[in-house]
Amino acid sequence: MGAFAFFAFFFSFQIALAADIIIDDVDLGYSETGAIFSSASNTCGFNGDYRFETDVGSTEFAEWVPTLPAAGAYRVYVHYCVHSARPDAVVYRIVSDSGTTVVTVDQTKDANGNSVPDFTASGWRFIGLFEMTPSSADAVRFSPDIIVPDDYTTIQDAIDAAVPGATIDVNTGTYVEDLVIPSSKTNLILVGHTATIKGIQNVPIASFPLALPNIEILADGTILTGFTIEGPDYEAGKYSSGIVIGAEDVVISNNDFKVTPAATSDEISQAIQTYHKLAIPGVDISGLNIHDNTFTHLSSGAAGYEGIWINLDEGTGTAKVVDNEFTGNVFRAITTERSNTIIKENMIVTDLSPGVPGSGGWQGINVGGANAGPISSVSVIENTVKGASGFKYGIKLGYDVTSTFSDVLISENTIQDNEVGIWTKITAAGIDIMVNNIFGNSLLGVQNDDSSNTLNAQLNWWGSSSGPLDAAGTNEVPPCTDTPTTEKNADGTGDGASDNVDYCPWLIGQANPSDKTKPAVILFATSDPSPIKAGTVDFTVIFDDDMNIFVTPDAKLIGSNIPIPPKTGVGITNGWTDTRTWNGQLVITTTFPGDDEYDFRITKAEDIQGNKMRTFREKDLIIDTINPIITKTIATDIFGSQDLTVSASAYDPGSSGISKITVKIDGGSEQDMTFVFTEKQKISGKNVNVDTYYLTIDGTTITPDGTHTAEFKVIDGAGNFLSSSSVSFDKDSTAKTIGGDIAFLCKDFPVVINSETVCQNGIERQTILWLIGEGWNVEVKKYTDWTLSELSAKDLIVCTDQTKACKPTPAVSDAHKINNIPFVEISDRGSAVAADKFNYVKSSSSTTGKATMNLFVETPDPVTTGFFGSTEILLLPQKIRSLSQSKLSTSAIDLGT
Repeated sequence: MGAFAFFAFFFSFQIALAADIIIDDVDLGYSETGAIFSSASNTCGFNGDYRFETDVGSTEFAEWVPTLPAAGAYRVYVHYCVHSARPDAVVYRIVSDSGTTVVTVDQTKDANGNSVPDFTASGWRFIGLFEMTPSSADAVRFSPDIIVPDDYTTIQDAIDAAVPGATIDVNTGTYVEDLVIPSSKTNLILVGHTATIKGIQNVPIASFPLALPNIEILADGTILTGFTIEGPDYEAGKYSSGIVIGAEDVVISNNDFKVTPAATSDEISQAIQTYHKLAIPGVDISGLNIHDNTFTHLSSGAAGYEGIWINLDEGTGTAKVVDNEFTGNVFRAITTERSNTIIKENMIVTDLSPGVPGSGGWQGINVGGANAGPISSVSVIENTVKGASGFKYGIKLGYDVTSTFSDVLISENTIQDNEVGIWTKITAAGIDIMVNNIFGNSLLGVQNDDSSNTLNAQLNWWGSSSGPLDAAGTNEVPPCTDTPTTEKNADGTGDGASDNVDYCPWLIGQANPSDKTKPAVILFATSDPSPIKAGTVDFTVIFDDDMNIFVTPDAKLIGSNIPIPPKTGVGITNGWTDTRTWNGQLVITTTFPGDDEYDFRITKAEDIQGNKMRTFREKDLIIDTINPIITKTIATDIFGSQDLTVSASAYDPGSSGISKITVKIDGGSEQDMTFVFTEKQKISGKNVNVDTYYLTIDGTTITPDGTHTAEFKVIDGAGNFLSSSSVSFDKDSTAKTIGGDIAFLCKDFPVVINSETVCQNGIERQTILWLIGEGWNVEVKKYTDWTLSELSAKDLIVCTDQTKACKPTPAVSDAHKINNIPFVEISDRGSAVAADKFNYVKSSSSTTGKATMNLFVETPDPVTTGFFGSTEILLLPQKIRSLSQSKLSTSAIDLGT
């Protein structure tokens, strides 16, 4: 309504000549109640300022009390600031000898009724001529409202006197009257202050469907708020019509209704109803908003009462019934026959037992009423419909065979403890029943009487995580893979579902519309654990809440070597299997742009309340699409009763590393080899980790004598694999036993221990004793003391790693290079190149600094086994090369090319 502005009052005494009396807002005689008024400065105000207020619902006021010189007739004038946003019916009350007179002033025009620019001084507007005495309590009172009973003793009188847009404040009391707000009284605001409106007239049941309103609202924009509204007292054979509405933008709010009870179905009364288009042709109740009211019975009655019935009208705007509470003997709470209706957040709890009209609770919410035609765009959301025994039908939809629905949503309601939770009487087409809590209903949770159309009732909670009871047929587990007309869930323990109800998937837990918690992923699993190779990998994502299966989550791989989202080489397909489980496939092709560690990110999923999920990242998801590479393979020849020793080295150019190496002898079964060590090498300009594996195989299992093959297969952590070409080796079971003459190179002068000449160094001494024990003739000298002729007479030249004795002297070099005497370095350190190059296998348990204790502790000892093979192989003339990338010490053998 805008602000009320006022400035000064001017009183002119008519009986005798006297000075005019002017009271401005700063003068003695001016006062205010409350603190709702504010000041503003402008030349349009009397003396350059004015007071105003914007609280249109307030009962506070300002008043001017003049000091009168004598009794007489006084002309009263008001001065104000004109503005187009001011009310056009500002209320002034003049208290005189004859009582209180109410006058309204249009402050959008000046004192002469002319339209003038905003913030123009009005001039003195004549209010009236009044008989006054000096003892008058008030002279002029300004307030925004008409007050009942101060100004008028009845509400109807106040309505009749009000101009459009006026506010009528009704103070404490019971007003026994039926009211009519005619169409000319638009935008009236009726505010109750602990006031009760008690209806009078009832209607004989023989006159049904005649409505005789207790309150008739025909004016657009009417607001009725804050009252206790009682129906007429019960009269047998009669019903009451309650409030009857036939206007647009009517608001009924914050009232307490007590509805006339009924003993039979013919006597059932309504609290609120609207005019049907056949009663008032062209009637339009668009904009109706009934909210925050309570409804109960005036007194007990077996047939109960009806809360709200919205009849079919010609309007297309929205009508709302929101946040009301219906208790007591509720026969039926809310009915709509019209399209474009929102029924939301109402609490409907009946004390009646389920029954047909006249014998109990019939329906909580009725969509369709007596409309046999089309209804569209109706939302029934977040309501509670229940009772000790509940209604016969919690929510009923449909009226006659010609009834049709489109865009009708039943969602986020709690339908509890009725006989049937939701009943589609005529047609299921155009109705979605989703995200409701349907439980405790004694006969069925959902009943569909339409044999031609399947009712969509997905994503509901049926009182059990096992879903609704659909007793016919076999058990069904989400997701339902058969057609809805043949869905069966014999082991469901929730409320029942009739035929032609598509209830799958259902909610695992109860829906909670007020829940604002973001859902989160509680489990992410892949069919193949990371690392992942090229191909199809199934994944499963489980959320901690029921999700909206009609919203597809977004899944991406995030990493340094891949676009976001990837443009080539990867695809993600997915689908919901129930309301908490999202299954999909990660498809990696050989064109994948980069093997690396990635995050698998999932976003954009929503729960059934519409809460967006927390972003989920599965970290360190390794993708490896590249085969590993074998760099070296060895299979020793077998002599006599020796065992076969095989070794292989490989690296993974992908990201998952070497998982294992296997070997097949002569095409037999694969045998896992044993990991020995990792050595970093430079290959194709890159430093890579090369892993070496070995295996000792019983030589007696390899038959017959002759050439055999060893085929190696290397597998990385993702499962990529590569088989090498076969390596040949010979077996000669008749070969001579191992033995011969060894020239052992000591780093220092030898010593005699227990009658054996040995080197001083512990590892050298242990090696010598071991060789002697194996049947070799070992001659020991300091490495610099050996001559070429002495070395050339031996079968082998031997030294141990980690000593300078392995650094070849000219005599050692010539004996090996010129006279072809094999040279063997026995290594105890982590040198893959040395072990590979000299054809023996290092002990996996030996490390630098622990050689003496650990060199020969394994059984069978790989060093011993390797040494046996090495001696026989190296009896053949050959040259030993060193690799430039090897990490050998300065004492490693380098005998040139």
